[in-house]
Amino acid sequence: MTLDVEFADGDAILKTILCRDMARHHGGDRDRAGDQMSERVRTMIDRGREIGEAEYRQAREEAAALAARLEDMIGPEGVILTGSTIDVAPLLTQGTGSRSPQLLWTLVGMPAITVPCGMADGLPIGVQLTGVRGIDDLVLLTAERLSKDIT
Repeated sequence: MTLDVEFADGDAILKTILCRDMARHHGGDRDRAGDQMSERVRTMIDRGREIGEAEYRQAREEAAALAARLEDMIGPEGVILTGSTIDVAPLLTQGTGSRSPQLLWTLVGMPAITVPCGMADGLPIGVQLTGVRGIDDLVLLTAERLSKDIT
């Protein structure tokens, strides 16, 4: 399955929704104790405060449209396998690595789980299983079966 160009803005759409929601739910925390938050969290809240209702509503509508398109592509009981990351796991001192392969599934609210599938250069690698909304149990069952087949 190859994603069309319509999915290219998924990261920006998610950032709009996430920042606006963070500002709404944690803006008061930032005002009271922002010095106890990371710079990244403060920046996201500040960005969210700049997002108007129309921009937020548009992002939510775009996310819903992408979810519907993916559900059509995957099918009602389909589970797909994708990469969990764009490379092997980084060393612990280097953070967790890019989450870009996971962001689309977060945006559209689909269940996803990573299953370890081996090692590369002494570091673990995994694959991600994703399904349409509402089939969480099937995604988990598939992950369980896949992990048994790998080990």
